[in-house]
Amino acid sequence: MFIYEIQKQKVKISASYGYSDIIQIPEEIDGYPVTELFPYSFSFQMQKEESELPRIAGENVTEIFLPSTLEKIGNYAFYNCSHLKKIHLYSTISDIGTGVFNGCRELEELRIQIKENSRSCLKEILSEIRNKVLVWYESKQGKAKLIFPEYFEEAIENTPARILSTQTYGCGHRYRYCFDHTKFSFREYDKLFSYMKEQENEKLVIELALARLYYPLELTEQAQKQYTEYIKDVFLKAAKMILKTEENDQILWFAEEFLTDQKKLEEVIELINQDQNQTGLSILMDFRHKNFKGRVKKFEL
Repeated sequence: MFIYEIQKQKVKISASYGYSDIIQIPEEIDGYPVTELFPYSFSFQMQKEESELPRIAGENVTEIFLPSTLEKIGNYAFYNCSHLKKIHLYSTISDIGTGVFNGCRELEELRIQIKENSRSCLKEILSEIRNKVLVWYESKQGKAKLIFPEYFEEAIENTPARILSTQTYGCGHRYRYCFDHTKFSFREYDKLFSYMKEQENEKLVIELALARLYYPLELTEQAQKQYTEYIKDVFLKAAKMILKTEENDQILWFAEEFLTDQKKLEEVIELINQDQNQTGLSILMDFRHKNFKGRVKKFEL
């Protein structure tokens, strides 16, 4: 149940009530398009109407679906939604208020539908999120899986000079500037990989490289080469990460791209056998049977 107002034939939502921790805002209510979320609409900071149903706000929210009709998100709309993990949205939101995601410490995934040849809100959304976030970027041209690392800032005081400066840690802030006006630039994103390798942990670097290679939307030949060479250097660790997904298509793709050398393939099969990953073992043993001849080792399933 939503609390809303209708102004100038447009619906503005101020609160939601129910028993679910997932909010799915409809495209329209009472025949009118839903275009706006009021300030603090999903925060407990503002008192709302009494209802027999519990309010879906703050720590009660884990996932939210925003409609394609939405034009505006008010200030602090998701303030202190501390367990909010995923948001589904469209790039056509034109007005995003201050502090929309303040206190959303567990927000880890955005799924955004991109409308071509129109202003995108992705840059504004990312500027509000400082923790690491996975962005599923979906457009008519295809889909990309983009990792934006976390970053934080620290105020440093130079007492003698009476100057307060800001020190930024992590390369996440660089990744949030990969835009040409509001259009996301894959080329600029891929250019930052050298900073990523220097400043971030290896697991995150591998995750980003694999994501760009498996979903190569607008991936240049030069960028593909840098990611590929890196994964070849850490192929065992990358293989372990891919195998944990237990997604057959990704496991087979990894074998075809990085395990064409039988010695490397045997190393990964041995690794899988130790971890008792039966799904991955079955896929890679079948891959070996189709691509290599000679003595076959026995492994227990």
